[in-house]
Amino acid sequence: MPVRVVLLTKPYPLADVLEQRIAATGCLVGVMHETPPSGWPGLKREARRLVKRSGIVRALDVVAYHLYQRLFRTAELRRCIAAIAPPPAVHPPAAAVPRGWFPTLNAPDAHAAIRTLAPDLLIVHGTGILKPDTFGLAPLAVNLHCGVLPEYRGHDSTFWALHAGDFARVGASLHVIDAGVDTGRLIAVACVPCGPRDSDLQAWISAFAVGADLAVELVERLRDGLPVKLQSPTDQHGKHYGRKGLTDYVAFAWRRRRAASRRLREPSSSYAGRRVAGPAPRPARHSTRG
Repeated sequence: MPVRVVLLTKPYPLADVLEQRIAATGCLVGVMHETPPSGWPGLKREARRLVKRSGIVRALDVVAYHLYQRLFRTAELRRCIAAIAPPPAVHPPAAAVPRGWFPTLNAPDAHAAIRTLAPDLLIVHGTGILKPDTFGLAPLAVNLHCGVLPEYRGHDSTFWALHAGDFARVGASLHVIDAGVDTGRLIAVACVPCGPRDSDLQAWISAFAVGADLAVELVERLRDGLPVKLQSPTDQHGKHYGRKGLTDYVAFAWRRRRAASRRLREPSSSYAGRRVAGPAPRPARHSTRG
């Protein structure tokens, strides 16, 4: 049966990838972008929020990493995104669906634009916290979270899993949106293979890619009239993580370099029996779909 899907996101490259993937299902009827201040005004606004929430020292640490990434890691990030962007011949750009740009999707004018599209499903990725009046505009609203729930809620979840050495919990989750933050009932979780030598940016982009698969599979199941089973509700939720700071990244990068050095010092005989060629391992997936 026809399913009307509206994507709620922010204008950045991963949103373009997700839009193309959903458009390929034939169910995308609109895209609504949240566009808070960007550049230096946006950075100053975020810094003020961090100072109120975590203090000036932590705020400076987070801003320092943000600047470091812009100066030294932009090329790496672009390469990671390019690796998962579908070729236009496989997933052509979305048709001319209605679009909107709003400072916040919780505003009445954003609500009016979404309501006009009469969505059956809202897929959310990368926006601020949505209020019930917003995610209630469709019978079902789901969030694509780059992090394994319920253990890793909040920001930079793939980084914090790597930082903790919790390599089995690097991935993405698709969950129903509720009044909490990353606390809604799970639809599916998919993990990506990671180890102590892996880049945090590569892990994040890989997690997003499998998360996009989960979102597309949900749309296809609804379109084909197949059931979607939700995980039972739980009051047990993991820690809510904030944004990473420069000191967090430096500690992680130091451990990563040490792991790479240890591998280089391994005797050649230690590689006997290891698989050195062939297809990449499939991501582990824990689905609650029926």
